[in-house]
Amino acid sequence: LFEDATELQLAFIQERDAQCKGVLISTAFITIENDIKEAVEKLRKSKMNQEAEVQRRESNDQEIEKQEGEVDLDSLNFDGIEYTIPSYAYISRTDDNHRAPAHIIRVERIFKTDTGEMMVRGKWVYRPHETLHLANRKFIENEVFITPFIDTVLAERLSGLCMVVSVKTALHNVVEGVNSNDLYVCECRYLGKPRYFAKIKAWPFPDEEEKLKLTPRSRPLSPVRVTSEFVNADGVADRDDDEKSQAHSSSSSEEDDRLRDSVVLDIERPELPARTEADADGRMYLQAMRTHSGKYHDVGQFVLVFNPQRPTCDVMRIDKLWREKESVCYY
Repeated sequence: LFEDATELQLAFIQERDAQCKGVLISTAFITIENDIKEAVEKLRKSKMNQEAEVQRRESNDQEIEKQEGEVDLDSLNFDGIEYTIPSYAYISRTDDNHRAPAHIIRVERIFKTDTGEMMVRGKWVYRPHETLHLANRKFIENEVFITPFIDTVLAERLSGLCMVVSVKTALHNVVEGVNSNDLYVCECRYLGKPRYFAKIKAWPFPDEEEKLKLTPRSRPLSPVRVTSEFVNADGVADRDDDEKSQAHSSSSSEEDDRLRDSVVLDIERPELPARTEADADGRMYLQAMRTHSGKYHDVGQFVLVFNPQRPTCDVMRIDKLWREKESVCYY
């Protein structure tokens, strides 16, 4: 929103100068395009310093001393895939839920233990279903959240490489050399309690994004947000969609049959005559009338009337209600 507002302000200044410069004399011309750019750059540096401070505090709080016998490595080749520092990688699940997607970790350290085991250490990157959030929260497609949660896992759990970039980078550029299914966007940090989600003011890894091969888009994408897939803890439905659809269809049909001829939210009410006596033809006019089907109608009501000449019902307002001497009801 801030960047959109800045872009709109710059567009306004450019249009103002094109249309009004040399024509109008106003103090509004004091603000020029460079003033906006300088103010934005100053604010951006301030936010980047704040982000760097947050990163530094997180690293200090969770720093673990290197154990004796551990040997740090710059890269690791596993199953024909080379993992470097830093990189984003899939981590296979340890549970039996094979339908759920793999975990994602930001690899920040690769090392060998004194027993010869290969290990990777880094910060978890959460998918939406791995976070605690309101059911009505909406997410961008392939959105993930960087976290401060550090963990160490066996290198044998590595199951492929992926890439996480800022939302702005993904919307304005095509990331070359990365499969679209393995490209994730990040807009917020997930901190757990008590703050949960925190908007990232400045991308904490700008140097890494500069190394990516980016092709500017002819027109920036508009992010489409969808509701949470929070069905259960693993994001997997309790039953197959076909079973749910059939059950819903069957129950809906039964409910329709039950309610078709019933009076919904209606109570026993007396008829209200509009006149005390019938007219010369024996018609009795009423203000409120109960029909033979058990439904009540009042003067001034709007009703749906079946019309065999049209595919839809007519909508009519009841201006007059009466009953013939043969007990036939009309309006």
